[in-house]
Amino acid sequence: MLHNASKTTTTRKGFKVVLSLLLVMSLFGTLMVQAAQVETKTNGIPWYDTTNNTIDAHGMSFIKVGSYYYVFGTQRENGTGVYDNVFRTIKSYRSTVLKNWEYVNDALTINDMPDAASGGTGSRPSVIYNQSTGKYVMYMKRKVNGAKYAAIATSDTIDGHFTFEKYLTPWGGEAADLSLFQDDDGTAYLVYAENVNANGHSGRSICIDQLSSDYLSSVSGSRALEGREAPVMFKANSTYYLLTSGVTGWNANQMKYATSSSVQSGWSAMQNIGNSVTYESQPSDILVVNGSATTSYIYVGDRHDSNYLGDSTYVWLPIQFSGSSIYLDYYDSFQLDAATGQWSTGQSSKTVDSVGGAANGRMNRDAGTGNVDTVSVTMSGTQVTWKLKSTEHDMYFYLDNDAGGTSGRLHYDPATGNVDTVSTTKTGNNVKWRLYAAGNGKYYIDNLGAGSSGRLHYDPVTGNVDLGSTGWVGSNVQWTLSP
Repeated sequence: MLHNASKTTTTRKGFKVVLSLLLVMSLFGTLMVQAAQVETKTNGIPWYDTTNNTIDAHGMSFIKVGSYYYVFGTQRENGTGVYDNVFRTIKSYRSTVLKNWEYVNDALTINDMPDAASGGTGSRPSVIYNQSTGKYVMYMKRKVNGAKYAAIATSDTIDGHFTFEKYLTPWGGEAADLSLFQDDDGTAYLVYAENVNANGHSGRSICIDQLSSDYLSSVSGSRALEGREAPVMFKANSTYYLLTSGVTGWNANQMKYATSSSVQSGWSAMQNIGNSVTYESQPSDILVVNGSATTSYIYVGDRHDSNYLGDSTYVWLPIQFSGSSIYLDYYDSFQLDAATGQWSTGQSSKTVDSVGGAANGRMNRDAGTGNVDTVSVTMSGTQVTWKLKSTEHDMYFYLDNDAGGTSGRLHYDPATGNVDTVSTTKTGNNVKWRLYAAGNGKYYIDNLGAGSSGRLHYDPVTGNVDLGSTGWVGSNVQWTLSP
C-alpha cells in the first residue's frame, strides 16, 4: 500500500489536486492531484514521464514523502529496446500531483547485488520509512540460482541510491511475490507468497511476517491464505484487507480478498472482487489518498503481456465499500479530488493526431460516408474526438467517435482494406485496437483482426487513414493523443 513517511527535517506542504483518469484496463500513467486541475489519464496504454520516456516501473508501489508521491518499480527494458524479465534496475519516479511523473533515479541495480554475476530476477519493490532508524527500507522479490528471497536495501534519503543489506529467508521459507504493510503504530509486516514452507508445508500460500524494529529481520510469522500470490494489504476503518491473485503465471485471473481485525490471525474466507480476470490485471499496490472529506483507496495493477513484457501496462481503479465489503467496478474514466479525497465518474474523449500528417493529421470521421480521414489539427468538435473503451477482458480497446453516435466505432473492413466506422454494438477482432509505445510520447495503433498488416497509417497522398504493416515505424504510423 502507499506509505506516508515523515522525518523531522521534512516540511509537509499542503496540496490540492483534482485528477481525472480515463481507465481502460491495465497503469502507470498517473493518477494524481493538482490544484484546480482535471487530468485525463488512460489506462492500458503505455505512459510517459515528463521527458517523454516510457514509464518503466512494473510491480509498482508508492510512498508519500513531504509533498511528493514516489513510485518504485522494476525496469523491463534492457537498454537496447528489448524487454525481458531479467533484473537490471528498480526505477524511481516522483510527482506532487500524481501525474506528470518525473524520473528520479535508478534506486537499486543488479550491480548492487552480491550475486550480480548470476543474473536472476528482481521485482515488486516496496519501500517504507523507519522513524526510529531514519532509514528508508526497500524489500524486493529476488530469484537467483533457483532460490527465492526477500532482498533488503536501505537509503538515508528517499531519492538516494539504496544499498543492499541482506537476503531474508522469511518464516514461510522461500519468498515469492511480496509487499510491505506498515500499520498506524509503525509496526511493519512482510506479506508474501511462499513456495515451499521450511517446515514441510507445500503449495503456494500467503504468509505474513512481523518485522523487527529496524525492519531488517522477521520476528514472527503466520499463514493467512492458501493457493494465492501477488498480495497487497491495506487498512480502512479498523479492518485489514488482503487482496491476492490466483496462481496462473503471467495470465490474469480472478482477484479475491479477505478481511480481518488483526494482521496475523483471523482472516475471513476469500471473496471475489472485480471481474473474472480483474480487468486483465494483477494487484501490485493500493494507493491511499487522504482528503479533507474522505479517504480514497485506489487499486493499482499490472497488465502483463507475457509475449512481450515491454508492452505490459497498468490499471488503476477506485475501491468501493459497502460496510466491510469492498468491490471494484470498471470505469473508462473517473475524477479524483485529492484535496477532498472524493472521486466521481465521467467519460473523457481524445483527439488522435498523425505525427506524419503534421498540421493536417487529425483523425476525423466523415459524417457522409462514415469513413475515416484526417483534417487540420486546429479542427475541434465531436467529429474529431474519440473515446477509448476497454473490452475489460483483454488488452484491446474500442475507439468510438463522439459524432458517430451508435455508428461511430472504428473498424477495419477486411473486404476493402478500408478504415471506417460501424455500429458501437459491433464486437470482434476487426474493431479491437491496441496502443503500443512508439517513443517520445507517441503511439502505434494496431488492429487485431488485420494481424501483421494492421497498423493504423496516415496516407500523405490522399489524407485518408488506412492500415499498413506492423513492421512500419515511421511518422506516418505514429500518433499522439490529447488531452
